Amino acid sequence: MRVYGVPKVWKQMNREGIAVARCTVGRLMKLQACAAQSR
Repeated sequence: MRVYGVPKVWKQMNREGIAVARCTVGRLMKLQACAAQSR
C-alpha cells in the first residue's frame, strides 16, 4: 500500500501543470478523507 502526503501530491500536481497551493491540497485531501502518513 502506498501512502502519499500533501507535499508529494502537491509536487505531482504542479509537474502536471495544475497550479494549486499546498494548503488547498491538504484541505481537499482532508475533505476526501485521504489518510496521509505522518512522520
